[in-house]
Amino acid sequence: MAGRADGEVFGFSVSMTAALAHALARHAESDKPDHANAPDFAPAIEAGLGALRNLLELGHGLVDEGLPQGFPAARIAGVIAGRRARFARAPVSWPAGGEQSPDSRQPWMIVEASQRPPGLAVYPPLVGLARQIVIQGKRALKNYPHASFGKLATLDRFEIETLRSLKRLMVGYRNDDPGKKPLSIGVFGPPGAGKSFGVKQVAAGIFGPEAWIEFNLSQFNGTADLIGAFHQVRDLVLSGMTPVVFWDEFDSKSYDWLKFLLAPMQDGRFQEGQVSHWIGKCVFVFAGGTSPAFREFAPRSETPLSVDERAALLHFKLSKGPDFQSRLDGYYDVAGPNPRKLPRVKGDSHKPRETDPTDICYPLRRALLIRALVAGKSDERLDFDSDLLDALLLVPEYKHGARSLEKLVVPLRSQGGNPIRRAALPVPAQLAMHVDPEAFSRVLGRNEGFRNSKMIEDLAAAIHGFWREQSKREGWKMAAQLDKPYAELAPIDQEDNRAAARRIPRVLALAGLGLRSADEPVLPGEPSPQDVTRFVDFHLELLAEAEHDGWMEHRQRNGWRRGETRNDRERIHPLLIPYETLPEKEKSKDRQTVTHYPGMAAMAGFRIAWLKT
Repeated sequence: MAGRADGEVFGFSVSMTAALAHALARHAESDKPDHANAPDFAPAIEAGLGALRNLLELGHGLVDEGLPQGFPAARIAGVIAGRRARFARAPVSWPAGGEQSPDSRQPWMIVEASQRPPGLAVYPPLVGLARQIVIQGKRALKNYPHASFGKLATLDRFEIETLRSLKRLMVGYRNDDPGKKPLSIGVFGPPGAGKSFGVKQVAAGIFGPEAWIEFNLSQFNGTADLIGAFHQVRDLVLSGMTPVVFWDEFDSKSYDWLKFLLAPMQDGRFQEGQVSHWIGKCVFVFAGGTSPAFREFAPRSETPLSVDERAALLHFKLSKGPDFQSRLDGYYDVAGPNPRKLPRVKGDSHKPRETDPTDICYPLRRALLIRALVAGKSDERLDFDSDLLDALLLVPEYKHGARSLEKLVVPLRSQGGNPIRRAALPVPAQLAMHVDPEAFSRVLGRNEGFRNSKMIEDLAAAIHGFWREQSKREGWKMAAQLDKPYAELAPIDQEDNRAAARRIPRVLALAGLGLRSADEPVLPGEPSPQDVTRFVDFHLELLAEAEHDGWMEHRQRNGWRRGETRNDRERIHPLLIPYETLPEKEKSKDRQTVTHYPGMAAMAGFRIAWLKT
């Protein structure tokens, strides 16, 4: 999907109408009986949007001898007929159909709805899409609404809306505001959330990266340091720049700095002795160090309050906290890689904060950060240890937020496309600095029981038997060395079937599915066997491609290469090609394999469930 294009040009309506009319005409000429089936308008809308973008970018053409040539009908018709434009598509469920969220507070999001069949009563986690992002990079984002601000990419609807709102504030301030006072923005988040990163990326795209300047108020010794900082800002303004000033830990020293920030925020001036100085046109970004969200910046004020709560609220008011809040033009709550926490309630001040069940996007935030740390700007497909990736995406918490995630992931970074494996993880004592090592190890080793099961050999035999039966039923030509009972196969062909059995968890994980022992109790919200079947069918093409990729990786790891004619002695196979280039018959084989996963898992004493901690 191309980037955003703003603007209007005469001819938009007629171009879109022409695209829809062209689709209707093609449908009327089709051989569908009685034309009963409705036309597919999605390609027509894409073609129309492509025509609009073409008209916006190229206009109505060159001027000939001082006169316009008129509407470029031939050019726009070529765009519509060619259908070269590609835009993201997403099914939108109609809420009147009775579909409800399992948590009434959880808002609807395209990225979440796209991961499940319409009408499915249970909601899967987004860890499957998160895995695709880490492995595939930008390719995994193309069909989902997402936003990029410099180096920051996000799929979280609320983060997108907040950052776009801040961008509009900054652009409006840059273009239209006379700059009598600064534009003031508050940034809140838990420690290690990366409070400066997002707003810095937005600001750099508007004011330039050189406009950014940082001060940490917790390191200031007194008002003289603050006045010196204001002078530095003023110098940048006088040089012709609109500086973006990041005031870190503005709430340090028990809110003591707030009273000194009010006048610059309100009047655009600061006092130095008897002299009042004008600061000029600039942006103030205030990052808090004590509050995980804007709504928790001020102590709770609803009654009844304990003695300590009343004292905290009084101190906040005497420190000009409410006055500071009223002067903010906007704010940004940075979530970071950990699930958001619910605000504390009365009487629970000493209890751990509960996880917000509506924050379903934290695996996506982790995935985008992991991908950036491991691959940088590269678009390469990563060979990532499947269980290690699960552990990084599903561990309950990173103790120091993004800093902890970075400490664990950066040492994993490969050189020259080397596989990313758990061998690069730190020892348990070092691991404990950043995560709960027991929880991390539990996710890391959750599939060992399946892969080491004595049933793998039985599964391998069952997979081979299924292929023989399916080949006869479908009329597929089977190589002579394979058309025999499993026990009579060559060792390399037996190992192929064992590998197919072992990679079942890895393939399922791309759709957010995992394996649980059939002896474990069924958890609330877990999918029924019917839900699993629908879910696998919904993601069938994705899983079939992963099955083929797994087969191909196994072959290549054992020295096989592509050739026109299969030769087992020389280890040559004609199907060592990308899934999208496979003949339809071969794709069908991979799809058939995936649809039998639930039965194969049950044979080994496991069931398919959501991929969770």
